Amino acid sequence: MSHRLRSTCAAILLSALLGGCRSDTVRPTPTPAPPVSSAPAAPEAGLPPAAATTTTTTVPAPLPAPRPAPAPVPTTTLAPTEPVAVSGPTASARSWLLNRVKPELDGQTQGMLSASDGALYFGASTRSGAHGAAFFRLPPGGQEPVCLSPDVTTVCGGDPMEAPQGAVRGPMAELEGWVYFAAQFASERQEAEAAYPGAHVLGCEMSTGRLRDLGLLRAGHTISGGVACDAPRRRLYVLTTPLIAERAARGDSVLIHRIELPSGRRETAAEIRTGSAHESAGLFVDRRGDAWFTLSGKPGTLYRLRALPGAPLEEWPGVLPPRYALRAERVLPDAEQADRAWTWVGGLPDGDRAVFTASEDGMLWLFDASRAAANPRAAFTPLRHIGPTGPGIAIGGERLYYVQRALRREGTRAPRWSPDLHLLSVCLRPGGEAAISDHGLLVDGEGRRPWRIESLAADASGRVYLCGDWHLRKGETAVRRYVWRGRDAWQLEPRGLFLAMVRVSAERE
Repeated sequence: MSHRLRSTCAAILLSALLGGCRSDTVRPTPTPAPPVSSAPAAPEAGLPPAAATTTTTTVPAPLPAPRPAPAPVPTTTLAPTEPVAVSGPTASARSWLLNRVKPELDGQTQGMLSASDGALYFGASTRSGAHGAAFFRLPPGGQEPVCLSPDVTTVCGGDPMEAPQGAVRGPMAELEGWVYFAAQFASERQEAEAAYPGAHVLGCEMSTGRLRDLGLLRAGHTISGGVACDAPRRRLYVLTTPLIAERAARGDSVLIHRIELPSGRRETAAEIRTGSAHESAGLFVDRRGDAWFTLSGKPGTLYRLRALPGAPLEEWPGVLPPRYALRAERVLPDAEQADRAWTWVGGLPDGDRAVFTASEDGMLWLFDASRAAANPRAAFTPLRHIGPTGPGIAIGGERLYYVQRALRREGTRAPRWSPDLHLLSVCLRPGGEAAISDHGLLVDGEGRRPWRIESLAADASGRVYLCGDWHLRKGETAVRRYVWRGRDAWQLEPRGLFLAMVRVSAERE
């Protein structure tokens, strides 16, 4: 055999071997460019002068083991939700499919703010082991949403493939041209908790859309209660809680942090030992700058951290009001009174009062901070029995908006065969009767209906924004849901993550 012939045969054999090594395994897709529209780059001068001095604690992590190849996405055709004839009033929504930005976005709990510039700022979260949450801005006038960051993990200096900041959850706060929010743990990858460095607080400059990392508050802690703002004193308050149960059992505490703005200087103001992990918490800051909160790990207890430097944390065990049945205005038996902590809280304009809902409680409560220090039990007043609610609640003007299934059915998820979520509101006008208005069955202009809505925001002009899961129509991009099956895997869901906007009448009484 000639030298030329031997070379030709070797080339053919090498080509065949290489061709046989091709793999059709679906691997994590690279983060797409911010679709819907792209935010303009902001100059470095957009950050407050002290931003460069903000320090971030770096937690060294062990080198991870090689990640197994992800399992392929099933190719099952998803049955769309066909438009259904609707009788009675409807709350007609304009909607935008967020999975066009990133298919892995699969839910959102709170994490929305209707800001003073007329825009909406909101997060979109994921349970993925390879992607973090995205952050958006909807410009005034209901134009297309702008993706300010397709993955906030990178803003925090992290690697989404190892320890993603999977959620933007809880209340946000606005102060002096900035929107502040918390990024937290959400991944369902088996080893993700151990690798997670901790939750971060971030700011978004409203004029430029530029994101700023205020840093890691405590290693191994997450943030489920968002951030609260003391505007006159230019402060943020944040509660961090242990992520891993073993750490909480060993004495790792719930911490309340105070962040000074615009410098970003922060301090741990107090700690509370509860012995439980991933606490549910909510914060209300009154006009004196005192921070009030409850914890699910300490049911029935009210806490106050005063604005005075060095003031000790105060607590009043057992003072929270009793739980009411979800569908009837009656107090539950003592055996069902164990879980007493507010799950959503929103301040009223006078700065002394707030309204709140509690877990598995059908009552809307009024809390008066001006009365709490003298007589904590007298600080709580039942405002109106409103039935089952979830975390999707918002105050807009003189109304509190929430989503509920028809006929006060329990649960925050509507069954696929009978989507029946309504938009309702309660009048909060001082001296009023807290009348309830049903704005109708939620449906968008293409006939879609929501399956789950757990994030709301509203303004005084009757614009209500909702972020959640809606049933899809044929050909639309479905949620690419992350699942752990001994390795990274994904499955398609018959739903999509949407932002929606409803315009309601300012008065419905």
